[in-house]
Amino acid sequence: GGGEFEFLGNSSEGIEGYFTPKGSSDRIPVSFKNMPEVKSVKGAFREMRQNVPHVINSGAKDAVLFTSLPEYTTNDVLTFLASSKPNVLPQPGVFKKIMIDCKDGVVVIDAAGIATKL
Repeated sequence: GGGEFEFLGNSSEGIEGYFTPKGSSDRIPVSFKNMPEVKSVKGAFREMRQNVPHVINSGAKDAVLFTSLPEYTTNDVLTFLASSKPNVLPQPGVFKKIMIDCKDGVVVIDAAGIATKL
């Protein structure tokens, strides 16, 4: 584990910086999505989709999106995804991973749209 994070500062659009894993030269673009006003899991995914044009405009490829939904459980997120159409997720090819920190753990959604609880 471990590595370094390079914050881009206020001028960045769509991504906040790059993570370089320890022992690697790979720079992984990371988008932190803060959603304090979100009123539902559905609203959180709407916010994620609205972030896509900004990530695309940044030129980042295979970004990782990280957000926190402390009011919701991993089961809330997984149940919502299981009952939703595939287009609830951000468009394919933008994020290689979406990580959602919940009240009781983390939900990870991979590039294929497969969600798992950590």
